[in-house]
Amino acid sequence: MFLTASYFQYFQRFNTMLLSEALLYFRIIYTVVFLTVFTIYDVKYRDVPDKLVYATLTVSIVLFLTLFALYFDSVEFILFLIYLVFSLVAGLGVFLLIFKLGYIGKADVFIIAELTLLFPYRDIYSLNIIGRGEAVHLPPVIPIILYSNILSLMFIIFKSTVFAIKYRKFLPRELPIHKRLLLVVFGRPMSIAEYLKSKHYYPLTLFRIVEGRVVKTYRLTFHVEAEDHWVHQNELKKLIDNGFVNPNDYIWVTYGVPYMLPLLITIILVVLVGDYPLLYLFKLI
Repeated sequence: MFLTASYFQYFQRFNTMLLSEALLYFRIIYTVVFLTVFTIYDVKYRDVPDKLVYATLTVSIVLFLTLFALYFDSVEFILFLIYLVFSLVAGLGVFLLIFKLGYIGKADVFIIAELTLLFPYRDIYSLNIIGRGEAVHLPPVIPIILYSNILSLMFIIFKSTVFAIKYRKFLPRELPIHKRLLLVVFGRPMSIAEYLKSKHYYPLTLFRIVEGRVVKTYRLTFHVEAEDHWVHQNELKKLIDNGFVNPNDYIWVTYGVPYMLPLLITIILVVLVGDYPLLYLFKLI
């Protein structure tokens, strides 16, 4: 009788293990697929449709609940909850704060929420080609955020270097050098005529009429959720119609940094090397 019960428990644990592993592979494949689709939208249109984000978020919640149920009767359940809490605070909490400051859109927050729900635990590290023997692992959302931001920073540095050389004659001399450098980091010059034909660009060069004269100012940030690009375009059209600005003049605009591509690359990196580079860095420190 005891052997039968032990065999049943072993068989149950074995089935749970197989199901957990299959679910892990499915979550990874699903994530790569939807991030690929999001990357195409992000690069091409600089916008991911809300209905698509809500659809993938719904699937992510279902997958999370399935994973939660698998670990509920497991000896690792308490550890699973600890990882989940840290993931929510360190990942989602930080992005909610950045969203409140206006630097990212709500779609970015939802996508990070999806990744937090899809990979709340350390099981993803079991597929790593290096560092699998580490006793301690970070919540997966931490390397996901760090790696993606490092990749974004590398893109910004490369883009800024190219733009600083290519568009140096368009840099406003009246600005101090540190603001000129930031303008190159966040934006690019574009003719007003070209800007009026574009989508999802936001002006960093602003115009206002003071006592019948055009006053030009510059900004280095914009609020993603509070601004619509077409509002700025309509204002510029009025200025052109009234003869205040020339459509052939150049202004500085920003497109933002496409964030979906770094996230897509990051997921692949986390599957391959996990948090090993970060843990190795901590050991050196």
